[in-house]
Formats: sequence, structure tokens, C-alpha cells
Amino acid sequence: MFSRSDKEQAQIAPLPLLLLLFPLEIDANVCDPEVRMSRLIMLVTIIGAAVLSPGCSLLSHEAPTEDADKAAGLFFQRLNNNEYDKIYDDSAKRFRANKTRQVVTDSLKELTANGKVRDFERISMPIQGEGKDRMVQPVYKTLFESVGGDIYLTFLDEGGEWKLFGFAFKPKRS
Repeated sequence: MFSRSDKEQAQIAPLPLLLLLFPLEIDANVCDPEVRMSRLIMLVTIIGAAVLSPGCSLLSHEAPTEDADKAAGLFFQRLNNNEYDKIYDDSAKRFRANKTRQVVTDSLKELTANGKVRDFERISMPIQGEGKDRMVQPVYKTLFESVGGDIYLTFLDEGGEWKLFGFAFKPKRS
């Protein structure tokens, strides 16, 4: 018979609520200023809550822990492509404040002297801190072309996104 699209349903849904707050029939209570004021306050509250609630969740966004592996994957990809400047530019602001581009680039070049990363697998990922100081420190068993070892990465939650805050490589002894 009669079918409505989801968009039409969404537009019609607030109508029953509005009819409850502002009925079409006229009775003695509708003319009462206190009733009208309380209905107006309820309407403004409902509309305000509907509009502001999505915004609040966006403001308090934390980086999902599982995204640390994505950030590490991007780090390894850029490392293999010798994109040292991209790694530095995309790192945490506090990291860039403490380490110069040259120091970081030199350290990354030392890593790539072992060849390209052939494989990496996370073996642990401690989480520490809260708020602006929230960090994850994943450790990856890594195989370069010429050597294997563990890469220790540190990511800082910066605006809901994991940003590189530090790295170290410990080669395995043969």
C-alpha cells in the first residue's frame, strides 16, 4: 500500500512529539501562560539536547587503541619509502618540540641502513596516562632485509589521533 522512505520517516518522527507539546485542540490549559511556558521550555530543552549531544561526543574524542597498529603500519610504510620528512611532519607536536628534524632523520636513516622492513608483528602494547598524556607503546618484532629485532614505538593521543612520540630499535643478537 502506502510506503514512506527513511528520509520521510525521519522528517515525520518529530511531529508526534510536537503535537504532545502543542496540541491542536484548544482547551482551558492551553491558554494558561504557565502551561505554555513549561511546554516551550521542554521544547527548547529537547531541541537543544538533540543538537548539542553529537557535538559533545566529538569534543571528547580519544584515539581508539586499535588505531595504534594503523599508525605503526603507516610509520613502517613511510620508513620503507624513505619518507623521513613525512614521518617527522606527522609526529606529535611535543616530539617535534624536543627533537630537531635533522636528529630524527639521522635516526631513521640508521634504521633503513638495515634494509627495508620485510615483516613486523606486534608483541605487546602497554597503555599509560590519561587525557593529553595518554600514550601507547607498542613493541614490534621486526625483520629488516639484513637484521631482525624489536622496534619500540611510542604514540601520543593528540586530538583523537595517534601521533609518533618516539622510536627505538633493539637488534637481536645472533
